[in-house]
Amino acid sequence: RGSFLFGNFFLLFTIVNEPVPEGTNDGVNIDGNTVIIALYAPYKDYVAIKASWNLQFSDGELMKISGDTLWWYQTELPDGDYSYQYNLDGEKLIADPWSKDVTWLDPSGQWESGDYNHAKTVFSVGAPEFGWTDQNFNRPEQKDVIIYEMHIGDFMSENDLSKIIDKSYSVFRKKNVVNLIKVGDRSLLELFHGPTLAFKDVAMQLLGNFYEYYLNNENQKINIVVATSGDTGAAAIDAIKGKKNVNIFVLHPHNRVSSVQRKLMTTLKDENVFNIAINGNFDDCQNLVKSMFADKNFSNEINMSGVNSINWARIIAQSVYYFYSYFLIEDRDGPINFSVPTGNFGDVYAGYLAKKMGLPINKLIVATNQNDILHRAISKGSYEVEKVVETISPSMDIQIASNFERLVYDFFLDRDADACGILFNKFPVHAIELDEDIWKRKNELFSSSKVSDEHTQKLIQEMNAANDYVLDPHTAIAMDEAMKKSNINTHYIVLSTAHPSKFPKVYEELGINISSIPKALMGLYDKTERLYTFDAQYDQIVNFINQNNSEVNL
Repeated sequence: RGSFLFGNFFLLFTIVNEPVPEGTNDGVNIDGNTVIIALYAPYKDYVAIKASWNLQFSDGELMKISGDTLWWYQTELPDGDYSYQYNLDGEKLIADPWSKDVTWLDPSGQWESGDYNHAKTVFSVGAPEFGWTDQNFNRPEQKDVIIYEMHIGDFMSENDLSKIIDKSYSVFRKKNVVNLIKVGDRSLLELFHGPTLAFKDVAMQLLGNFYEYYLNNENQKINIVVATSGDTGAAAIDAIKGKKNVNIFVLHPHNRVSSVQRKLMTTLKDENVFNIAINGNFDDCQNLVKSMFADKNFSNEINMSGVNSINWARIIAQSVYYFYSYFLIEDRDGPINFSVPTGNFGDVYAGYLAKKMGLPINKLIVATNQNDILHRAISKGSYEVEKVVETISPSMDIQIASNFERLVYDFFLDRDADACGILFNKFPVHAIELDEDIWKRKNELFSSSKVSDEHTQKLIQEMNAANDYVLDPHTAIAMDEAMKKSNINTHYIVLSTAHPSKFPKVYEELGINISSIPKALMGLYDKTERLYTFDAQYDQIVNFINQNNSEVNL
């Protein structure tokens, strides 16, 4: 089993091996030559799913067309014939071995025809405009599930791609990059085994290496500007530090990140790294970055790029571990839910994307701290900014969640760009109030919660006492909802987004000893910090960047 992530103009896939189930009621019967196929293409221009066995499919009988899902089944798998791509009208388009076709579960998780109502077969996701060939699918006793979200085109060779994958994930402490464990009777997905001990590393390491590959091949130079509430900055710096042809400027809220989060950013000596502490909160930092992108003269002049979760590559990459964890759950007959601690909504949106790609997610829990704008939006339909409150879960101390606009556009407003623009052009001065009928759509997939610092501390203590496991304060917020709602029939996977050692003050006050300190933190407090402090003044920050980008200025 393995997991390899790509995004933006890149490629995303994950590999999981499982025994092929026996019997036609499972939707697959190699001996009986029966295969169930479904096409789920919400983005009809580029998303597809393809069966990846070393089998060849003949024409089959069209079963059903439902929304964006095309159903048919194939029988009698003779040599010399291949699978076909169909459009949503059931018209056969082209024959092409190993590429083009799409197979997946019904988004509801149910098959709706004949004797196949219990089928749980999952195949692969691909892209119809890109051809690719079969690799290592010659084991008849297994099915290889490959999830492909193709944006790569001819961006790089297969050999270069393999090298970048190996390089990106060689720095993780776990062979499988992430780690699914049981804490009590809940599943916990540890995402913090990268170099900066946070889930941001999963996407950022890959993204940094793609930047390097692109800049070297195209002989270009860029300046990356990023805002952080604590974890993104360190992950971005670690991924970019020391690389040629790129500078990185990181804005964090002064004295509003943990000491460990800050030192992971400010103790590096690489000449292409610049840390900027802003007298304000994360929203001030993020607004400065957004203003720079909107300033076309400035952003073009410095060849500006960004690695916040507004970068689509980040979202695509993070969607992979939703698939990966799902396939690791032993009993997938019941609904699978994910509880996600969130501030900027990127990690939740990655789960939403996984759902749209076909993963049978029942519910996504939007778990917030006292900065609960997302909880209020989901639970009441009102997206309204309030004052940012400093909490023990600083990475979630956010009021303006950039990725929520994506959800409003895609999920609530059915991709109506004009309607979305009207709402967000007035925000944050005016609250966004969703029409009640539109807002109620959230019941299909989302629920939300709000957890105070006091309750977070109590839960950390209780979980430590009962299970000898220390939750970080962000994960504890997501665990709270999972504990309330999970039961024998409803399984929850909690995303654990950071290692607890990044927040030492929390555990000192609780009298909890973190026995195992990761190597990345050893000697951290003895290192000299380098940072620059400014008020949240646009002109000051722009002048600083202009003064320090001479090495990469075009």
